[in-house]
Amino acid sequence: MAYQLLFFSPLNPVARVFAGLFVAQAALFALYAVIAPPELRFELRSGWQPIAGFALILYSALVYEILGIAAGHGLMNGPLFGVAPCPSTIFTIGLLLLLGGRSVVPLSVIPVIWALIGTGAALMLQVREDFGLAMAGLILIISLTSDWLRRPQS
Repeated sequence: MAYQLLFFSPLNPVARVFAGLFVAQAALFALYAVIAPPELRFELRSGWQPIAGFALILYSALVYEILGIAAGHGLMNGPLFGVAPCPSTIFTIGLLLLLGGRSVVPLSVIPVIWALIGTGAALMLQVREDFGLAMAGLILIISLTSDWLRRPQS
């Protein structure tokens, strides 16, 4: 949130809205941590989702920084995991792929929105390590759709 306000709001006044969305996402996660729906749980299920989830977590926390160094940003001078919205969103999507239950859908809305918006910014600013954000958003959408199609219809 602070990254949006400090770095992006001078360039784009809509960044304040994005900062608010990130605060809303944090509040939603805090709410779910306190009153977790019974079906919401981390699980190592079979299939491709946990593999993709762990791959995205690894990408956001390690590969992202390596790509930034290779792009010439220098060590810890580019967008960083845990600070910048794009690697943090990739990490969040990785975690969401490890969760089971219908309650993953409301937790996924803001990360998917940022995946769309952040990918546009990555293309415009040529931050190549952020291109993984588009893939992460697409993987999450495919996962949610796949889970919905497999769910017994009532």
